[in-house]
Amino acid sequence: MRQHLDLGKKLRSIYIDQLKFLSPDYHNHEIYVRSTDVNRTMISAMSNMFAMYPAAASDAGQTYPNSTAWPTYQANGQKVGYIPIPIHTINDFYDYTLNADMTCPRQDALWKIVQQTPEYTQKTVEKKALLDKLTQLTGDNITLTNIWVVADALFIEVCFVLN
Repeated sequence: MRQHLDLGKKLRSIYIDQLKFLSPDYHNHEIYVRSTDVNRTMISAMSNMFAMYPAAASDAGQTYPNSTAWPTYQANGQKVGYIPIPIHTINDFYDYTLNADMTCPRQDALWKIVQQTPEYTQKTVEKKALLDKLTQLTGDNITLTNIWVVADALFIEVCFVLN
């Protein structure tokens, strides 16, 4: 959530403050927010929009309810109100856009062709010692196809565990 709050501020800085591409206030005809149908990604989208569209305290009663029960927070030293922005989603089974785990027969066929190329075969031979060591250390069969999993884990360690 913290990363998406930061990202929302950055997106606001670029698309609203610098480029003037979007209005400073949320308008549903200007932006459509889409997420996968997973709690984590929906909360990420909410956190992003929370920081991208803070509403000034003077907007109470206009863009958000003027009520002490309504959530407010401090942004850049000013009290702002929470603007609820809809996060749209569709069921994972039908999500051909955002579901990274969606089966794509064409992609599978193309990847099989790649794995048969001389370049792929040569790199597999060149990196055999590394792939074998990673397989031993992880307990998974690491190949050029799935080495990204190890790289992702190491990246996360560096970003969040070691700092």
